[in-house]
This record gives sequence, structure tokens and C-alpha cells, in this order.
Amino acid sequence: MDLKEKELLLADLSARLPYGVKVFIQDNTGKYSTITEKILDTYVLRFINNNNILIKPYLRPMSSMTKEERDKLGIINCMYVSSHDYGVFYQSQDFLNSIHVDYRCLIEKGLALEAPEGMYGI
Repeated sequence: MDLKEKELLLADLSARLPYGVKVFIQDNTGKYSTITEKILDTYVLRFINNNNILIKPYLRPMSSMTKEERDKLGIINCMYVSSHDYGVFYQSQDFLNSIHVDYRCLIEKGLALEAPEGMYGI
């Protein structure tokens, strides 16, 4: 993983912290780090440190969004069109982060794992 990929992953993970993103973590010893909380054999990221640890979030592909989720995103995107308010970008990202959708193509880049169906209870 190069520096640009690490920065992209760090930015994405940081934005997802409030939403309980689930991650795969492995350090050089094969032990799990204390930066997670184990819940039903899955690890939920609680904070990020700069250790030599491989972290890959479990994310949903964009194609897995339900009709209701797409409709809600559409409503968010239309709310500010007439006023050209930049708030729409943050609200869209917050919504996509809250439903654990991979809008940065991290899965395709090998920086995230595809969440198994039902992992996030959606």
C-alpha cells in the first residue's frame, strides 16, 4: 500500500468512526489490536493509531443500496440544489458512511473488504 492509498484509507476510516464501522485487523504478530471492540466475532473500530497494523473496513458496494437508501440519498442531494449550498456534500457523505457504503471504491482498490450480506443488519 503506497502513501496515497494509506491517506485515502485513513480519511475514509476517520469519517466512519462514529458509525461503528466493522474492520478486519491483523498486526505483525497475528494478534488483534486494542483499537477495536469485539462484538459477535466482528471487530468495531473505536479509534485509529499509527501502529504497523493492517486495517481493512468491511463496506457495502454501492450496488447493494436498497431502493429506500437510494431514495433518501436522492432527497438529500435535491435539498440544496436550488440554493447551491455545499452542505449537500457533507450530508451525502455522512449518510453513505452511516450505511457503510463504499463510495470511494476502496473495495476495488483492495483497501476494503466487501461486507457479507446482513453484516450491518440492513
